[in-house]
Amino acid sequence: MGSGSEASMAYKLDEEIMNQVAAIRVTGDGNFIDAESLSVVVEDILKHTAHIVGSFLPGTQAPVINVDDITPSANFSSPFCILKQISCKMDCNAPGEVNAHETTLSILRMLSDYSWDARAVMTLAAFAFGFGEFWFLVQLQSSDQLAKSVASLKQIPVLVGRIQFQKHQQAFTELINLIKGTMEVIRSIFELEKLPNYGRENVPALSNALDHIPIYVYWVIRTVAGCSTQMTRITGDEQQAVDDLSSLAYNLDHNLNNLKMQLNICKQQIEATETEAYQILENQFQTHATITEVIKALCYGKSNMQLLIDGSTEVCFG
Repeated sequence: MGSGSEASMAYKLDEEIMNQVAAIRVTGDGNFIDAESLSVVVEDILKHTAHIVGSFLPGTQAPVINVDDITPSANFSSPFCILKQISCKMDCNAPGEVNAHETTLSILRMLSDYSWDARAVMTLAAFAFGFGEFWFLVQLQSSDQLAKSVASLKQIPVLVGRIQFQKHQQAFTELINLIKGTMEVIRSIFELEKLPNYGRENVPALSNALDHIPIYVYWVIRTVAGCSTQMTRITGDEQQAVDDLSSLAYNLDHNLNNLKMQLNICKQQIEATETEAYQILENQFQTHATITEVIKALCYGKSNMQLLIDGSTEVCFG
């Protein structure tokens, strides 16, 4: 199947999913979580985990995960209990497209009191917690009896570990690539949300991009859930074939490319709006405009705001 057909199918699929996701809004009072601080912790875990994977499985092409030299907020508190609930939901996820979809919707509903970006970060954090713990025990179990005992309870192979892991070396590489991709999507969502919003009439691309954040979050969560199921299959006692995650990789790449394109268009429209607003203000000063006209230019730029309160008088601008 050609890339054009794949893109068409992805669009139709997103349209169907969007109708279901649209019904799952922020329903509570909007429980606050410092999503960016949580993402810093998650990225640090995954960066060090990637190094362990590379050292434990020589030849594994574990991608380099670049983490900016930033630290979580001093007041950051991990939502540990809810992360455990998300982890449980993913661990009990049976393989298959239908189950993956239902698990994703279930997690979105579970986190309905949180913002969309927080839902994505929290799901990735739930995976990172288990994934990091897994590889930490793999690294220590050969030299530490406590780690060996805990690893046994968590079904981490001890004696045949290297043989089992090397058998799925490519699957580990693909899994880490997917997780890296989800982090890039989350970073792009953060960047999108930080852009100055001058209104739909001035920056239409931004309004459109923000409207699509729920579908991007859906695919982040679905990808993470797929990675969680893959880990269960790789490390389980029974010899199971690994899942084909290529469709998740395609959708993730498709969404990331869309996000980057939308970010570029938004930045161009914002720059054009700011340039025009500056020119309007400059013209106002050059033509000795009234104070209310100058204030309007300062506050609203080129936006056609119809009402400005001057003392007790409503002054309308045409």
